[in-house]
Amino acid sequence: MKNITDDTRRLVCFLYMNGYKDGAIRRILKIDRQRLEQIKTQLAFDLIKAGIRNPEG
Repeated sequence: MKNITDDTRRLVCFLYMNGYKDGAIRRILKIDRQRLEQIKTQLAFDLIKAGIRNPEG
């Protein structure tokens, strides 16, 4: 999480790590569904690039 420079992405990551769901994250950050999907996609690429993979996938 230290390497995430965008504050919104950092907050999204923090909220997911603390168990928040998509709807709650959108309300807290006042972003629409499309923006959240863009952030999630970018986070996924960043995690893969860092060598962090989903153990289920």
